Amino acid sequence: MKRIWRFTVLCLSVLTLFSGCGTLPVSKSKGIQKSEAAFTPQSIRTLTPELENSISASSRLGYDLMQVFAKGENTLISPISLSFALAMLLNGAEGETLDGILKVMGESSVEGLNTRYNGLLSSLTKSGDTSDDKSLTVLLGNSFWIRELLEPKQDFVDTLVKNYDAEVYKSDFSDPKTVDQINKWVEDKTNGLLKDTLDSISGETIAYLMNTVYFNGAWLYAYSPEATYDDSFYPIEGGAQSVKMMHQTRHLDYYEDDSVQVAAFPYHGGMTMKVVLPKEDLMSLMRDTSFETLESWLGATGETNARLYVSMPKFEYDVKNSLSEPLKALGMSLAFEPFRADFSSMVDIALQNVYVSDIFQNCKIINDEKGTEAAAVTVVEMVVTSAPVEVTPIDFNCNKPFLYVIEEDVTGAILFMGAVFKP
Repeated sequence: MKRIWRFTVLCLSVLTLFSGCGTLPVSKSKGIQKSEAAFTPQSIRTLTPELENSISASSRLGYDLMQVFAKGENTLISPISLSFALAMLLNGAEGETLDGILKVMGESSVEGLNTRYNGLLSSLTKSGDTSDDKSLTVLLGNSFWIRELLEPKQDFVDTLVKNYDAEVYKSDFSDPKTVDQINKWVEDKTNGLLKDTLDSISGETIAYLMNTVYFNGAWLYAYSPEATYDDSFYPIEGGAQSVKMMHQTRHLDYYEDDSVQVAAFPYHGGMTMKVVLPKEDLMSLMRDTSFETLESWLGATGETNARLYVSMPKFEYDVKNSLSEPLKALGMSLAFEPFRADFSSMVDIALQNVYVSDIFQNCKIINDEKGTEAAAVTVVEMVVTSAPVEVTPIDFNCNKPFLYVIEEDVTGAILFMGAVFKP
């Protein structure tokens, strides 16, 4: 019987505020894979049409998945995490397999894509002081770990190093210490937020491709703990429930029409949470609202500044979703087919074929008076076979299910997109 080898791609995306953990060192694996390439950061000076398309397509993919999973329970997706994972993955794909991944990503070709993601990597990175409660830190990391007896394609390795600043290791997967080394790498890149990413490495596993995104920031306008008290939240079903509700009156960028209220809650350093509060119920809104409409709502908040009386629940939740079936439906089903997928640009294994077996994402978010802390882990598993005016404030009462995004202000890249049904 032929032995099935596993290839696992992990993309870990973390949006974190106030973790308070120190950076932990990681022991390097034996035998670092050599590459003549070097990372050359490409800063984004202007938003070209191609870059705008990549960012919008990433957000659209996140919203497509939100519409699948937001069925009355708390939902959280990291669009930018999934997009970075797919961007790296497609460099190992060929033919129709590559075309399917490009389709899901909303891209027409590979040309320029790695350069654009290089620019996003450089532009999203913000090296703040994590001990400063008015600082913003966004750090992204990538690595590729492969079983020491296998040879990855050199062009694939060079592309990851040059465009994604990836660290590439050959490791003895039979040594239990390799699990510790990989976990230490993740823990280091996420400032201690993510621990014990791997329990063990099976004898069938041949490689890991990892991406981390770390975010640490604080509200520009923090809530006073004294203004937090028990108040009612109205979920879609089950009647009112008592939650800890934060309150403040503040001038904020704002948009309103017959369907929604949208408010922008800035963090220090150039990131913003935008909350979409429906006037009816959230499930109907998400079912009937196109991404183009959502995008127009989010963009319209910059046109008006209004005095709001904000009621925002403190919330904390985590979710785990398999993304495989939605991604197949969106156009990359071939990547999941054992005898038709083509990842020959990544690694060759004699008489074997590499294909995707599952893609899933785990997320967690904590929202409180100081700011927001969130984390996402995406796993792609592969096997082989103006001046204020004193007016009456507008009531922005998040006492019912609402949609939110956390985006970078200059590029508009959405790191996280979520829906709160039960805080």
